[in-house]
Amino acid sequence: MGFTLSGSALLSLIASCKSEVSSGVGLQALEKDNFAFMETLAEIILPKTAESPGAGDVQVSSFIDSFVSKVYDEPAIKQFNDDIAILEKECKAKYGKILVSCDDKEKVEFVKGLESSEYEPAVNIWGNQVFEGSEMPFYKQLKSMILWAYFTSEKVGKEVLTYQQLAPDYQGCVDVTAETRLRSI
Repeated sequence: MGFTLSGSALLSLIASCKSEVSSGVGLQALEKDNFAFMETLAEIILPKTAESPGAGDVQVSSFIDSFVSKVYDEPAIKQFNDDIAILEKECKAKYGKILVSCDDKEKVEFVKGLESSEYEPAVNIWGNQVFEGSEMPFYKQLKSMILWAYFTSEKVGKEVLTYQQLAPDYQGCVDVTAETRLRSI
């Protein structure tokens, strides 16, 4: 009886936290509209499939909101929000509506446009800069954060990523099956 009560209380607490974040109450660094933009963007970049959870399933946007609030100072948080707002304005200029309101085709088209932005990373060899490169566009920085948050989540680590921690005796050309596949966590 006690487990049932505490289990239902826990579920209601989790549900209230989710509704607080989606309504903007529980946000720590991001503005409500920017959070919705990032949530939508993350789902476009990492949608749910039959084999893997989507960005929303592992709460990528909530993690980034928490991370930004703890690591960035106030001017950097403001700049982060401003940069997301600029991406949203680009979407509105192109489609006449915000990213959340776009249909699936428009969302994918918008992200493809962001992906095509020119960026040449700096090249270093043994600590010596060979090529200066160009400044990384904000979208690429945000995408990098989204990917980082996704691939470091516990759910993805346990259900998607696999690696073998210790090398066993070498066996070449072995098929990967449910029995031979090892989880990363």
